[in-house]
Amino acid sequence: MCIRDSVGAVLRFVHKVSFLYSSVGHTEETLRLVRGNCIMHVDPAQLLEPQPDYFEAEWWMQHAETRTNLDGRGTALAVPGISGERWILREYRRGGLPGKLVKRHYAWLGEERTRAVREFRLLQSMRAQNLPVPSPVGVAIWRRGLGCRSSLLMQAIPSVRTLADVIATGSFDEATHGQALDTVLRRFQEAGYWHADLNARNILLDDQSDWWLIDWDRGRENVAPEQCARNRDRLVRSLRKIAAADGWRGQTHEQLIAVSYTHLRAHETSLHL
Repeated sequence: MCIRDSVGAVLRFVHKVSFLYSSVGHTEETLRLVRGNCIMHVDPAQLLEPQPDYFEAEWWMQHAETRTNLDGRGTALAVPGISGERWILREYRRGGLPGKLVKRHYAWLGEERTRAVREFRLLQSMRAQNLPVPSPVGVAIWRRGLGCRSSLLMQAIPSVRTLADVIATGSFDEATHGQALDTVLRRFQEAGYWHADLNARNILLDDQSDWWLIDWDRGRENVAPEQCARNRDRLVRSLRKIAAADGWRGQTHEQLIAVSYTHLRAHETSLHL
Protein backbone atom coordinates (compact mmCIF):
# COMPACT_ATOMS: atom_id res chain seq x y z
CA MET A 1 0.00 0.00 0.00
CA CYS A 2 1.43 3.38 -0.97
CA ILE A 3 1.68 6.32 1.43
CA ARG A 4 -1.23 8.12 -0.22
CA ASP A 5 -3.49 5.08 0.19
CA SER A 6 -2.42 4.70 3.81
CA VAL A 7 -3.16 8.34 4.53
CA GLY A 8 -6.53 7.97 2.80
CA ALA A 9 -7.38 4.95 4.93
CA VAL A 10 -6.48 6.82 8.12
CA LEU A 11 -8.56 9.83 7.09
CA ARG A 12 -11.56 7.61 6.36
CA PHE A 13 -11.17 5.99 9.77
CA VAL A 14 -10.92 9.37 11.51
CA HIS A 15 -13.99 10.56 9.59
CA LYS A 16 -15.99 7.55 10.76
CA VAL A 17 -14.93 8.03 14.38
CA SER A 18 -15.74 11.75 14.25
CA PHE A 19 -19.13 10.89 12.73
CA LEU A 20 -20.00 8.57 15.58
CA TYR A 21 -18.90 10.95 18.30
CA SER A 22 -19.73 14.36 16.84
CA SER A 23 -22.59 14.47 19.30
CA VAL A 24 -23.28 16.23 22.55
CA GLY A 25 -23.30 12.86 24.25
CA HIS A 26 -24.14 9.21 24.04
CA THR A 27 -25.03 6.31 26.32
CA GLU A 28 -24.11 2.67 26.17
CA GLU A 29 -27.31 1.87 24.27
CA THR A 30 -27.94 5.07 22.31
CA LEU A 31 -25.85 7.45 20.24
CA ARG A 32 -26.83 11.09 19.90
CA LEU A 33 -25.63 12.79 16.73
CA VAL A 34 -26.14 16.23 15.22
CA ARG A 35 -26.18 16.97 11.49
CA GLY A 36 -27.00 20.61 10.81
CA ASN A 37 -30.46 21.24 12.25
CA CYS A 38 -31.13 17.49 12.62
CA ILE A 39 -30.61 15.69 15.93
CA MET A 40 -30.56 11.87 15.86
CA HIS A 41 -30.74 9.29 18.63
CA VAL A 42 -29.97 5.80 17.34
CA ASP A 43 -29.27 2.27 18.51
CA PRO A 44 -25.78 1.64 17.09
CA ALA A 45 -26.36 -2.11 17.12
CA GLN A 46 -29.03 -1.61 14.46
CA LEU A 47 -27.85 1.51 12.63
CA LEU A 48 -24.15 2.32 12.88
CA GLU A 49 -23.96 5.19 10.38
CA PRO A 50 -27.33 6.99 10.42
CA GLN A 51 -28.22 9.67 7.91
CA PRO A 52 -31.06 12.20 8.28
CA ASP A 53 -32.41 10.95 4.94
CA TYR A 54 -33.23 7.58 6.48
CA PHE A 55 -35.90 9.32 8.56
CA GLU A 56 -37.54 11.08 5.61
CA ALA A 57 -40.46 9.39 3.83
CA GLU A 58 -39.82 11.49 0.73
CA TRP A 59 -36.26 10.11 0.47
CA TRP A 60 -37.51 6.52 0.65
CA MET A 61 -40.17 7.23 -1.96
CA GLN A 62 -37.40 8.31 -4.34
CA HIS A 63 -34.79 5.67 -3.54
CA ALA A 64 -36.55 2.48 -2.40
CA GLU A 65 -38.03 0.13 -4.98
CA THR A 66 -40.33 -1.49 -2.41
CA ARG A 67 -42.18 0.48 0.21
CA THR A 68 -45.68 0.27 1.62
CA ASN A 69 -47.91 2.98 3.01
CA LEU A 70 -49.38 1.28 6.07
CA ASP A 71 -52.17 3.59 7.13
CA GLY A 72 -53.24 5.56 4.07
CA ARG A 73 -52.32 8.89 5.67
CA GLY A 74 -48.59 8.74 4.99
CA THR A 75 -47.70 8.66 8.69
CA ALA A 76 -46.30 5.10 8.60
CA LEU A 77 -44.23 3.62 5.81
CA ALA A 78 -42.67 0.15 5.52
CA VAL A 79 -39.23 0.44 3.92
CA PRO A 80 -36.25 -1.85 3.30
CA GLY A 81 -33.71 -1.54 6.10
CA ILE A 82 -30.06 -0.79 5.41
CA SER A 83 -28.92 -4.27 6.51
CA GLY A 84 -31.59 -6.19 4.64
CA GLU A 85 -34.26 -6.25 7.34
CA ARG A 86 -37.50 -4.28 7.07
CA TRP A 87 -38.19 -1.04 8.90
CA ILE A 88 -41.25 1.00 9.75
CA LEU A 89 -40.87 4.77 9.42
CA ARG A 90 -43.30 6.94 11.33
CA GLU A 91 -43.55 10.64 10.68
CA TYR A 92 -45.41 12.39 13.48
CA ARG A 93 -48.30 14.45 12.19
CA ARG A 94 -51.19 16.34 13.67
CA GLY A 95 -54.72 15.10 13.25
CA GLY A 96 -58.07 16.85 13.06
CA LEU A 97 -58.42 20.56 12.37
CA PRO A 98 -54.92 21.50 13.64
CA GLY A 99 -53.46 19.00 11.15
CA LYS A 100 -55.06 20.88 8.27
CA LEU A 101 -53.22 24.01 9.30
CA VAL A 102 -49.88 22.66 10.54
CA LYS A 103 -49.24 19.03 9.61
CA ARG A 104 -45.85 18.10 11.01
CA HIS A 105 -44.52 20.94 13.12
CA TYR A 106 -44.79 21.09 16.91
CA ALA A 107 -43.58 23.59 19.50
CA TRP A 108 -39.98 23.00 20.53
CA LEU A 109 -39.91 22.02 24.22
CA GLY A 110 -36.64 20.10 24.20
CA GLU A 111 -35.47 16.82 22.67
CA GLU A 112 -36.72 14.52 25.40
CA ARG A 113 -40.22 15.99 25.19
CA THR A 114 -40.70 15.34 21.47
CA ARG A 115 -43.16 12.59 20.62
CA ALA A 116 -40.50 10.66 18.70
CA VAL A 117 -37.95 10.54 21.52
CA ARG A 118 -40.59 9.73 24.13
CA GLU A 119 -41.86 6.77 22.11
CA PHE A 120 -38.28 5.71 21.36
CA ARG A 121 -37.39 5.69 25.08
CA LEU A 122 -40.62 3.90 25.96
CA LEU A 123 -39.98 1.15 23.42
CA GLN A 124 -36.43 0.75 24.72
CA SER A 125 -37.75 0.41 28.26
CA MET A 126 -40.29 -2.25 27.28
CA ARG A 127 -37.79 -4.17 25.15
CA ALA A 128 -35.48 -4.27 28.19
CA GLN A 129 -38.26 -6.13 30.00
CA ASN A 130 -38.79 -8.53 27.07
CA LEU A 131 -42.23 -7.19 26.30
CA PRO A 132 -43.50 -7.81 22.74
CA VAL A 133 -43.13 -4.42 21.06
CA PRO A 134 -41.20 -3.33 17.96
CA SER A 135 -37.47 -2.78 18.38
CA PRO A 136 -36.69 0.97 18.01
CA VAL A 137 -33.90 1.79 15.56
CA GLY A 138 -33.64 5.53 16.01
CA VAL A 139 -35.28 8.94 15.89
CA ALA A 140 -34.58 12.20 14.10
CA ILE A 141 -35.67 15.68 15.12
CA TRP A 142 -35.43 18.72 12.86
CA ARG A 143 -35.53 21.99 14.76
CA ARG A 144 -36.57 25.20 13.07
CA GLY A 145 -36.90 28.30 15.20
CA LEU A 146 -39.44 27.66 17.93
CA GLY A 147 -40.80 24.56 16.17
CA CYS A 148 -39.68 21.08 15.24
CA ARG A 149 -40.72 17.92 13.40
CA SER A 150 -39.67 14.35 14.12
CA SER A 151 -39.65 10.76 12.84
CA LEU A 152 -39.11 7.32 14.33
CA LEU A 153 -37.62 4.18 12.75
CA MET A 154 -38.54 0.74 14.11
CA GLN A 155 -37.89 -2.85 13.13
CA ALA A 156 -40.89 -4.33 11.32
CA ILE A 157 -42.49 -7.41 12.86
CA PRO A 158 -42.63 -10.02 10.07
CA SER A 159 -45.71 -11.98 9.03
CA VAL A 160 -48.33 -10.31 11.21
CA ARG A 161 -52.07 -9.63 11.08
CA THR A 162 -54.07 -7.24 13.21
CA LEU A 163 -56.49 -8.56 15.81
CA ALA A 164 -59.27 -7.02 13.71
CA ASP A 165 -58.18 -9.04 10.66
CA VAL A 166 -57.85 -12.25 12.66
CA ILE A 167 -61.41 -11.90 13.95
CA ALA A 168 -62.84 -10.77 10.59
CA THR A 169 -61.44 -13.84 8.80
CA GLY A 170 -62.84 -16.20 11.40
CA SER A 171 -59.41 -17.50 12.44
CA PHE A 172 -59.52 -16.31 16.05
CA ASP A 173 -59.49 -19.30 18.39
CA GLU A 174 -60.67 -18.48 21.89
CA ALA A 175 -58.82 -21.36 23.55
CA THR A 176 -55.47 -20.59 21.92
CA HIS A 177 -55.50 -16.94 20.92
CA GLY A 178 -57.76 -15.62 23.67
CA GLN A 179 -55.71 -16.92 26.59
CA ALA A 180 -52.43 -15.84 25.02
CA LEU A 181 -53.74 -12.33 24.32
CA ASP A 182 -55.04 -12.02 27.88
CA THR A 183 -51.61 -13.05 29.21
CA VAL A 184 -49.81 -10.47 27.05
CA LEU A 185 -52.14 -7.65 28.07
CA ARG A 186 -51.67 -8.54 31.74
CA ARG A 187 -47.88 -8.45 31.34
CA PHE A 188 -48.03 -4.84 30.14
CA GLN A 189 -50.52 -3.88 32.84
CA GLU A 190 -48.54 -5.42 35.69
CA ALA A 191 -45.33 -3.80 34.41
CA GLY A 192 -47.06 -0.39 34.53
CA TYR A 193 -47.18 0.43 30.79
CA TRP A 194 -50.22 2.40 29.64
CA HIS A 195 -51.18 2.41 25.96
CA ALA A 196 -52.84 5.60 24.76
CA ASP A 197 -54.85 3.93 21.99
CA LEU A 198 -55.30 0.21 22.63
CA ASN A 199 -57.48 -0.98 19.78
CA ALA A 200 -57.97 -3.99 17.54
CA ARG A 201 -55.63 -2.60 14.87
CA ASN A 202 -52.72 -1.96 17.25
CA ILE A 203 -52.61 -5.58 18.43
CA LEU A 204 -50.78 -7.92 16.04
CA LEU A 205 -50.56 -11.72 15.76
CA ASP A 206 -47.51 -13.24 14.06
CA ASP A 207 -47.20 -16.60 12.30
CA GLN A 208 -45.94 -18.18 15.55
CA SER A 209 -49.22 -17.23 17.29
CA ASP A 210 -47.45 -14.60 19.41
CA TRP A 211 -49.15 -11.27 20.15
CA TRP A 212 -47.51 -7.84 19.81
CA LEU A 213 -48.59 -4.32 20.79
CA ILE A 214 -47.65 -1.45 18.48
CA ASP A 215 -48.20 2.33 18.20
CA TRP A 216 -46.98 3.51 21.59
CA ASP A 217 -47.18 7.19 20.71
CA ARG A 218 -48.23 9.09 23.88
CA GLY A 219 -47.91 5.90 25.93
CA ARG A 220 -46.65 6.10 29.52
CA GLU A 221 -44.70 3.98 31.98
CA ASN A 222 -44.81 3.67 35.77
CA VAL A 223 -48.61 3.82 35.72
CA ALA A 224 -50.66 2.03 38.37
CA PRO A 225 -51.69 -1.46 37.14
CA GLU A 226 -55.37 -0.77 37.83
CA GLN A 227 -55.26 2.25 35.53
CA CYS A 228 -53.48 0.24 32.84
CA ALA A 229 -56.14 -2.46 33.12
CA ARG A 230 -58.79 0.08 32.15
CA ASN A 231 -57.22 0.16 28.70
CA ARG A 232 -59.45 -2.83 28.05
CA ASP A 233 -62.44 -0.49 28.00
CA ARG A 234 -60.88 1.23 24.97
CA LEU A 235 -60.24 -2.16 23.34
CA VAL A 236 -63.86 -3.15 23.88
CA ARG A 237 -65.09 0.06 22.25
CA SER A 238 -62.72 -0.54 19.35
CA LEU A 239 -63.98 -4.08 18.80
CA ARG A 240 -67.61 -2.97 18.74
CA LYS A 241 -66.90 0.01 16.49
CA ILE A 242 -65.00 -2.06 13.93
CA ALA A 243 -67.54 -4.87 14.12
CA ALA A 244 -70.34 -2.44 13.27
CA ALA A 245 -68.38 -0.71 10.50
CA ASP A 246 -67.11 -3.88 8.83
CA GLY A 247 -70.22 -5.98 9.36
CA TRP A 248 -68.61 -8.74 11.41
CA ARG A 249 -70.74 -11.79 11.91
CA GLY A 250 -70.56 -14.37 14.65
CA GLN A 251 -69.82 -13.95 18.31
CA THR A 252 -66.00 -14.01 18.34
CA HIS A 253 -65.55 -10.36 19.20
CA GLU A 254 -68.32 -10.51 21.81
CA GLN A 255 -66.59 -13.49 23.44
CA LEU A 256 -63.35 -11.53 23.51
CA ILE A 257 -65.19 -8.55 24.99
CA ALA A 258 -66.64 -10.80 27.69
CA VAL A 259 -63.19 -12.16 28.51
CA SER A 260 -61.79 -8.63 28.69
CA TYR A 261 -64.48 -7.44 31.06
CA THR A 262 -64.21 -10.59 33.20
CA HIS A 263 -60.49 -10.00 33.63
CA LEU A 264 -60.97 -6.29 34.29
CA ARG A 265 -63.57 -6.86 37.02
CA ALA A 266 -61.47 -9.64 38.59
CA HIS A 267 -58.43 -7.37 38.59
CA GLU A 268 -60.38 -4.54 40.20
CA THR A 269 -61.77 -6.91 42.85
CA SER A 270 -58.28 -8.16 43.70
CA LEU A 271 -57.21 -4.55 44.25
CA HIS A 272 -60.32 -3.87 46.40
CA LEU A 273 -61.52 -1.10 44.10
